[in-house]
Amino acid sequence: MEDHWDYKASFLFKTKAFAWAVFAWVAFNALTGLFTGNYALVDNYFFLVVFLLVAAFKSSYRVTYKNGMVATYQLGMVTNSINLYETTNVEIGKKRITIHYPGDTRFVIKCWRLPKKHHQLIISSIKALEGKRPENAQSPIAVVELKHEAESVGRMISGGLLGLGIGIVALFTGTLYLPRGEILSASDPGNTFVYYVTACLVGGAIFVVYGLLRKRSMPNK
Repeated sequence: MEDHWDYKASFLFKTKAFAWAVFAWVAFNALTGLFTGNYALVDNYFFLVVFLLVAAFKSSYRVTYKNGMVATYQLGMVTNSINLYETTNVEIGKKRITIHYPGDTRFVIKCWRLPKKHHQLIISSIKALEGKRPENAQSPIAVVELKHEAESVGRMISGGLLGLGIGIVALFTGTLYLPRGEILSASDPGNTFVYYVTACLVGGAIFVVYGLLRKRSMPNK
């Protein structure tokens, strides 16, 4: 049995969640249309966004296990931190695992949201453990936080390199392409072109340097 794992909501669950969001939107529009006589979907985009946000929230479900600790996440935030050494009982259901703590406290692992092929490993890992959890054992929360930190640093460095690249290309070509199709040229009157290129170069350099410094300060695990 593996001593650690990290699983996110399955692709099948995400597909079903977003499919139900669209279905709920169409059904809501049909229901309101019975009273208003207006069946135009374009009038109910606000509710589509709400249903999609709910689906995104459900699809962000994640469970990690390491050293007798189980952690659940939603939108990248810890929702439960469960020490299996303090568990009194574990109930295995068809779609969920219910973990009992002293004082009638319960935690539910929503297995139906996780990849089905890993259910057996999840079930075999989540059980009441005897003794006391080692004090120096790293928790899954620390592992995920370190992973998030690495991903954030990677995006920062990549964004900085992109800014530098845009600025350098603009210097050589004398043209800078902005969002929404706007184009700045070095021959345009005023210093707008210079300001934008300087912002790309300086901003990109700051992001790269800061990202590299953060990367050096991270533990190498």
